[in-house]
Amino acid sequence: MTRRRARTRGFTLIEVLVAVAIFAFIGIGANALLRTIIDTHEKTLSLNDRYAMYSRLFDLVERDLMQVTPRPVRGEYGDTLPALEVGGTPYLLEFTHDGWSNPANRPRSDLQRVAYALDEDGNVVRRFWLVVDRAEDSEPVTQTLLSHVDDFRVNAVLDDGSVVDQWPPGNPTDLPFAVEILIDIDGVGELRKVVPIVAPAQVAAPASAPGSGTSP
Repeated sequence: MTRRRARTRGFTLIEVLVAVAIFAFIGIGANALLRTIIDTHEKTLSLNDRYAMYSRLFDLVERDLMQVTPRPVRGEYGDTLPALEVGGTPYLLEFTHDGWSNPANRPRSDLQRVAYALDEDGNVVRRFWLVVDRAEDSEPVTQTLLSHVDDFRVNAVLDDGSVVDQWPPGNPTDLPFAVEILIDIDGVGELRKVVPIVAPAQVAAPASAPGSGTSP
């Protein structure tokens, strides 16, 4: 009785090459899709971080302005600075606010003088002084709030809704109806925040005698 040996047929070279090409195309497509997903995720995280920084900046400005008090201060050279000044030199916005927290219970005022400006490197900075009425050697503490800023502008909003880029018009204790903050950022555009001013009772102006500033 004669047995027939079954013949097994393998893949030809062309079939193997076609299969390899198909898998290669699938791999390239999957890699491109994965790279796109990763890039989109990274850009989304970056934008989220940037918008969180914008939000923190506006929140900080609003927190300061919501506690503004009509208290002029004495400058480094004995001149009187308005309670709130817009468009001054060297700061775009400078004012006195109440509610400076003092968890260490240091012998100092709960008033704080703060200023906002755009430095030469394109950073929005916040500066504050450890005394209310400054001496010649009083140096501010600088906080960098936002970088890569193209433009930073501040306007005072009047009762009729009009805006001016200089304040005050006369009386150093006068406060505007609101303050408008405008930030222009490349790739994002212009961001705007309007903070209404709620004026508390007027606080006495600084004494002319030296040494009346509080210390930390």
